[in-house]
This record gives sequence, structure tokens and C-alpha cells, in this order.
Amino acid sequence: MIGYFKKSFQGLPQNVWSLALVMLINRSGMMVLPFLSLYMIEILGWSKTQAGIGTSVYGLAGLAGAFAGAWFCDRFGTYRVLLVSLIVAGFSFFAYPFITEFFALISWIFVTVSIADMMRPATFTAISDYSDRDNVARGISLIRMAINLGISIGPALGGFLAFYYGYTWLFIVDGITCLVAALALFLLIEDEYAADQPKEETPGRQSPYADGPFLLFMFLNMVLLTTFFQILYTTPVYFKEVLDIQENVIGWFFTGNGLIIFLFEMPIIFYLEKRHHFPPLVIGGLMIGVAYLVFPLVPYLLPAIILHSILIGFGEIINFPFISTIGLTRAGEVNKAQYMGAVSVMFSAALILASLIGLPVVELIGFDHFYYTVGGVACVASVLLWVTRRRVSQPLDF
Repeated sequence: MIGYFKKSFQGLPQNVWSLALVMLINRSGMMVLPFLSLYMIEILGWSKTQAGIGTSVYGLAGLAGAFAGAWFCDRFGTYRVLLVSLIVAGFSFFAYPFITEFFALISWIFVTVSIADMMRPATFTAISDYSDRDNVARGISLIRMAINLGISIGPALGGFLAFYYGYTWLFIVDGITCLVAALALFLLIEDEYAADQPKEETPGRQSPYADGPFLLFMFLNMVLLTTFFQILYTTPVYFKEVLDIQENVIGWFFTGNGLIIFLFEMPIIFYLEKRHHFPPLVIGGLMIGVAYLVFPLVPYLLPAIILHSILIGFGEIINFPFISTIGLTRAGEVNKAQYMGAVSVMFSAALILASLIGLPVVELIGFDHFYYTVGGVACVASVLLWVTRRRVSQPLDF
């Protein structure tokens, strides 16, 4: 088992490892988002509806960042987009403790996250540039493993800081880690695009937004991920208000989820990457749906949390990497940045919908009915993804 685990990491280029280290540093400071709803409700005194609107701006800004990131990657290269995004986002986090008024804060969230999320299409395009087609799925998984290891550290540290020292330190540490990640990127990876001229549009290049089967694939994944992202918006509030769990313990829940992904994703993807991509994509989606059904169906606190963590962790492991891999396969070699930008747009749209639908709907129907609905929708979306598999799995002929 140890030999197989080691083998799953072999053959990946040095730049992919360096990029993974950058993501690890950056995400080790990602402690704001899991506690953003609680910060707005507990510290700023906002209602659940206001908090839902506030967190939805996070996703809306990610949408803008995804479009902008893909556009800039095509013209200036992924390296420059990554570096500028990390530096500017790092400094912008330091202003959060001084902004408490509703419209001012959501405006600043939009600015900060728009810049920070330019990293998403840049990161996945860089993985494709640095990797061979045969190991791009593992390259994506290595980056996700680094991100999730960071997320294992970040929320646990964030919960500790919020509980003992106050929420201000979450913003400060998040900003510092962005700047340290930018320094690591500068030292470890060369700007291979330094001599490139701005790229011209290739005649006949098809936009991903004109690719009907791909748009359907993205829509179904958006529905599925809207349910998944309740882990960020409603689950912390559910733990605090219904299960009476404090912030420092909530942080350990996210740590456990991140550790599951850190330990198991690379071996699992190493086993699956040379097989068909749609079966694990669909099975992972079904596991995410069942994970949310656990909350209203399992009456015992500890078994419910453990079962939910296992299901949603393994569901994410075998679902998320193949969304990007299928997108890259569909794009071919012509416009990878545009297709990865579209994938990032989908993720951001799911974040928006998750926040808008999450806490405001919980306020209307309660947590139990909400999680029944979320689990059912995730399962239906997963089945429909299986139906689309033949139309989406083939690359386009440009």
C-alpha cells in the first residue's frame, strides 16, 4: 500500500510540484470563507438573509475573476496572472477588519475575491501546460491535495484564532499567506511566457459558451456543486445553532474533510485516471447527495458527523478532478484557458447559488427539510450527468 501510494506521485513535472507548494501555502491561510457566515451573523449582527447575500457576493466576484483570469491568461500567460492575483489579494485582506457596514463590506468582498479568483483558470491551465495528457488528472489531483492539506490547516487554525483571539486575525493571517505564496511562486517557477507576445484569437476557435453539450455538462455540475457548497454556508451555522458546536470544533470538521482528501485522493485518481472518467464523476455526485441526507436521517450526533465527512470527502475526491479533466479533454489543445475559465465560472456560479439558496431557504423551511431537498437534487443531477456522458466525453474537432 505504501509503495502504491508513492507510485501515484511519480512522473509529475517539477513545476507542478512547485505550483502545489504555492497552493499549499496560500490555502493554509484560507480561514475566512468557512467562518464568513458566522462572522456576519455573530460579530456584525446581520440576519441570515443578509449573511446569505453577503456570501453570495463571494461567488459573484469569483464569477468575474474567472472570466477575467481566462482573458488575461490568453494574453499575458498564467504565471503573471497568478503572481499579481496573490499579491493584490494579500494586501486587500488587511482592510477587512476596518469595514463593517453592509454595502461597503460586500463591495470590498467583490473587489478582493475578483482579483483572488483570477488564480483559478490560471492554475488549471498551468497544470495542463506543465503536464502530459496522460497525467493531467493526477496533476489536478496533486494541486487539489495541496489545497485540501492547506484547508485542513486553515480552518482549524481559523477556528482557534476566532474563538480565542477574535475574527480580525483570520483576515490578517489570510493576507500574509497570500503574500508568502506569491514569494514562493516568484522563487520557484520561471515566467515561461516572458518573451511571448499577446495572443491573437485563432480563426475558427470555438468558445466554450457556444459548445452546447459542454454547457449542459457545466449546468448539471453547477447544480451538483450548489448542493456541495452548503458545506461552507449552511453547515457551520447548522453545527453552531442546532448541534451547539463551537467555532474551534467546527474548524476540526473542515480539517478532517481536508485530511481525507489529502490521504486518499492521489492513490484513487492514480487508479482511475486511465479509465473512463464519467463513472467516478457520477458516483462522487451521488455520495455528495447522500452525505446531506445523513443530517436529518441519522439521529446520533457523532455518527452523523463522521458519516457525513466520509461521504462528502470521498464524493469530492472522485468527482471534482474529473470535472476539469473532462473540460480539458473537450477543449483539446486549442483553447484550454477558455474552457478552464468556463469551469471556474461554473464553480463561482455554484458558490453564488449556494449562498443565495442556503441560509435564506433554511430560514423559511428549517434545516431538516432543506437537507432532504439538497440531497435529492444532488442525486438527480448526478444521474443526469450519466445521461450526457456520450455527448460530452469526446474532444471537439476544431
